[in-house]
Amino acid sequence: MRQYFLRRLLLLPITLLGITFIAFLITRFVPGGPLEQAVAEKQAFAGRGTGRGMENNSVLSPEEELQLKRFYGLDQPFLPAYVAWLGIWPRPINSQVVLVPFGEKSVETQLVYEVSNTGDAPLVLRIPATISLNVDGSPSITLDPAKASQAVAVFAKEHNVEANSLEPRVQAGWTARLLKTDNPVTATTASNQPVKVDIFQLKIDGLLQGNLGRSYLRNQPVLDIIVEKLPVSAWFGLWTLVLTYGICIPLGIVKALRHRTAIDNTTSLLLFIGYALPGYILAVILQYAFAFHLKWLPHSGFVSEGFSQLGFWQKTGDLLWHTFLPLVCLTFGTFALMTMLMKNTLMDNLALDYVRTAVAKGVSFRSAVINHAFRNSLVPIATSFGNSVGLLLTGSFLIEKIFDIDGVGLLSYSSLVERDYPVFLGLLTCSAFLLLLGNIISDVCVAWVDPRIRFDK
Repeated sequence: MRQYFLRRLLLLPITLLGITFIAFLITRFVPGGPLEQAVAEKQAFAGRGTGRGMENNSVLSPEEELQLKRFYGLDQPFLPAYVAWLGIWPRPINSQVVLVPFGEKSVETQLVYEVSNTGDAPLVLRIPATISLNVDGSPSITLDPAKASQAVAVFAKEHNVEANSLEPRVQAGWTARLLKTDNPVTATTASNQPVKVDIFQLKIDGLLQGNLGRSYLRNQPVLDIIVEKLPVSAWFGLWTLVLTYGICIPLGIVKALRHRTAIDNTTSLLLFIGYALPGYILAVILQYAFAFHLKWLPHSGFVSEGFSQLGFWQKTGDLLWHTFLPLVCLTFGTFALMTMLMKNTLMDNLALDYVRTAVAKGVSFRSAVINHAFRNSLVPIATSFGNSVGLLLTGSFLIEKIFDIDGVGLLSYSSLVERDYPVFLGLLTCSAFLLLLGNIISDVCVAWVDPRIRFDK
């Protein structure tokens, strides 16, 4: 069985690779992407209509188009872009376009190096450099080590960063090439147009290095955005997991032992009403009744204003106060499925011969239920337990929207609608990983509940 789980663990990254490959492929070729939207907005602003594609993109200069494509990660073909996103192939960073006047052999410029991309405004360092044009028209870049070291020292002193580790990264890997245009211009071309030189660094920095990209709209690292929203969804996910299994398993046992009694019939009625009623409809009803009409509970938000100034127990009470209504809406619909699964499985096991044999040999009915039938009835429950791990990152868009809770569910929806593909891919990668890990956890739970089950193949 150890070899089985080892194979499952080894298959996990391969499966995850396939999921991300398909998702990345869809985001690259789906119509109406972020680049098309940016072009359409600029065309509309320039009075050229609201075209949906790149057919009429003369409103953009070649360097603007290059910067947009590079910002959205569309400057490379699909396969190199995907392996760069994975972090096994270098990608261009710190890119800029420098104009070299025609007839000039070299020009002084400043290279922009992004030191930190955390926060709303990236922290950048400017380094003096010289762009030269060779005889064949190809550009080359030269950095003066002394001037670069001086710029790093001044920057390190102003921003309190380590200069020794920063200086080698700043001076390494700069590449210069002519900007590709419809009418290429070289140093030997008899034209008054300046030569446009594209300058950038190559760096391996992707998923394997813990970098999920940068949000198009929020201009923040995707990982930071997910970490910021994760506590809210994890809070509701943990409570949903605890309440679902903590209530449904005991309730299913009671319903099985009290089959066709008043308790069984009443709880079945309530459970199927909750199962038939969508969570967002229940949210609107409860919000109107308990928040707007009776004013017993808050109608929106995850915490109250001034939450940070409260004491520990006051914070706990405020958090539970805001959690109650959304949590009821998230869990109520899942109670019916889990409870009826527990009830029906236990009733099937109680009707089997081994339970009757145990009772005939003098074992009490209570002991036969707890020590024999109950454990065997947990196998279907254990099968679905690992999949509940995904609740920690999924959330519910509609519930979060109704109660104005800024969680992962709302983030997933907004990133998809707004074509913020780095955020969408980051959330999909994390969710897929948790789902695959949950499937392995389900197998572990099944093997623990029923030792007769062996995973030998």
